[in-house]
Amino acid sequence: MHENTPQSVNRTINGLKEKLEIHKDDEELCKTINLVLKRIKIYNTRIYEKKDIYLNIMNERDVDNVSITFPTTCWMKTKRGIYDYAFNLQEIMTENHIILTGMLFSESNGRKTIKYVLKDIKKPLNYLLKCKKNLEKEGTIKKYDEDFEDIF
Repeated sequence: MHENTPQSVNRTINGLKEKLEIHKDDEELCKTINLVLKRIKIYNTRIYEKKDIYLNIMNERDVDNVSITFPTTCWMKTKRGIYDYAFNLQEIMTENHIILTGMLFSESNGRKTIKYVLKDIKKPLNYLLKCKKNLEKEGTIKKYDEDFEDIF
């Protein structure tokens, strides 16, 4: 483990190389040390402190790995056809390109997220309908403070 500073990383690398020399007859240990040396950046104390978060997410999803940077992301197919950790952005907008709602999800497709998006869209839609009625009635858009604060 290192503190993610150049000096700390170098000390850790040197310590692991010493252990390689001392335990050169232990094939399994040497294999593990070499694996750590290849990915030395991830063996820092900040990541280790989040170990419980990673383990909880792995247990909840019944998977063997998570993204270290964004543990709540999921493994999904990208537009290029490869797999990567990502969020799924779902947006609903009007024909005039006014975004009514936008949400980031850890689920990989729209079928799994639609119930959350529809629930979230109720308040903005009601607000816009009030504005439309006011526009038709008075010719101006009035700000409805009580609704506006809850939505935005």
